[in-house]
Amino acid sequence: MYMQSSRDSRAFSFDFVDTFPIGYERDPELNPIVLDPTAARAQFEADIADTGEHRFTRRADAPVFVPPEPRPLSAKERRRLDRLRADARAAEEEAFYRADVTAAYEAAGLTSPYDNAAPQQPEQAPSHQADAVAPDEGLPVFSAASLAGRPLPPREWAVPDLIPFDTVTMLSGDGGVGKSLLAAQLAVAVASDAEWLGLKPACGPVVFVSAEDDSDELHRRFAAIAESEGIDLASVHDLHIVPLAGRDAVMGATEGRNSAVKETAVWRSLVRLVERVKPYLVIVDTLADVFAGNEISRTEARQFIGQLRGLAIEQALAVLLLAHPSLSGMASGTGTSGSTAWSNSVRSRLYLETVKDDDGAEGDPDLRMLTTKKANYGARGGEIKMRWTEGRFVGEGEPVRFAFGKAADRYVTVDEAFLTRLSAYLASGRDVSPSPNAKNYAPEILADGARPGKGRAASKSRAASVEEMRKAMERAFEASTICVDVQGPPSRQTKTIVIR
Repeated sequence: MYMQSSRDSRAFSFDFVDTFPIGYERDPELNPIVLDPTAARAQFEADIADTGEHRFTRRADAPVFVPPEPRPLSAKERRRLDRLRADARAAEEEAFYRADVTAAYEAAGLTSPYDNAAPQQPEQAPSHQADAVAPDEGLPVFSAASLAGRPLPPREWAVPDLIPFDTVTMLSGDGGVGKSLLAAQLAVAVASDAEWLGLKPACGPVVFVSAEDDSDELHRRFAAIAESEGIDLASVHDLHIVPLAGRDAVMGATEGRNSAVKETAVWRSLVRLVERVKPYLVIVDTLADVFAGNEISRTEARQFIGQLRGLAIEQALAVLLLAHPSLSGMASGTGTSGSTAWSNSVRSRLYLETVKDDDGAEGDPDLRMLTTKKANYGARGGEIKMRWTEGRFVGEGEPVRFAFGKAADRYVTVDEAFLTRLSAYLASGRDVSPSPNAKNYAPEILADGARPGKGRAASKSRAASVEEMRKAMERAFEASTICVDVQGPPSRQTKTIVIR
């Protein structure tokens, strides 16, 4: 960076001090005096200290300094740079806020609450870098000891605790339940920096591959989402839609009897698009349209998921793969389909279904439940209830999340409601039972709208709340927060729940 003199147009560059010869002029009419870098820097600092000026100029015989071309940032580096910029903006806003608060307190003759705040310590650089061990026949190998002292890489999420970066998440649901619409809402939210079902996803470009809906239907769907969410569709430049309905959409297929899954021309075109757009999220709708192998083959299922995950890792993005469950998967509530390898190969699996009562009948046709069926990087059991209205889904109430770590602090969970109501009920001198056949069955007594003593007769109208309380009770047992107290002789024992 050049420093301009206030009296003349001569310039001085610190880059030249350590790299190129420096000329120093005591008098503009005299020839420059050549100084070595150490003497030049000392003279420069002395001149600035005395007069606030300098008379340095690059010698005519010094080579011209040409800064090297910066290498292009990887997708992960761009994502982290965006996060650092957002953190910097937040820190600047916080600084202004603190200054305003401090001024107000001082004007009132009070001490600012920020005066005694402990200064934030800068992050310490690692003492050493991890040295990779020489590869063995092309295998990337490193020693666990080389990780010691290095900061842990943060877990990055496209959607907090639901859809992680650098891997594949599967969203399954029966045909017509609304998974394509839900995925389209997520695409709009990520591309326009908006919320999705009360959650705040990462903000960045999106590639949405649709092999189920044509361009006209996609137009209607995205227009309805944008209008309902108050988003100007003309501003959603970062959502790139690939309509493949009625076209060849196969991305992975087997040849002959060989079970090896081969990449197709459609897949290679998608890779080129991803390399150009550099998206944060790629949504593929649906598995049945893009995979032409044997869905019940464990080998082929793992290969195709590996193909998608390779793209996620190489391009530092998240892949959301939509799929249909089998009849047995819907009947069991697991949402699985074909080989178990589909569920085992993805790192996260979500299931969208209608809300049913205790008898298995669908109650409100507009209600849906999104459940976390698998979460390798978080905790299973999270639920988000939503309602279809005005062309999109809207979350009902707070998301029910059971993630570990700091994420748990962001949500009001059913677990807390269960323990709070249980404590108040026991404090009134009444007992609850863990047995579903008991009149004082805990989930029914503690559910929303419950009337103590009415037992199962009052449960059908509030089946969802009873089910939520039942799951909360099971988690409390597993965590040893509550236990069963057995009283009475063996022939007439009673079991009640007590808080540890």
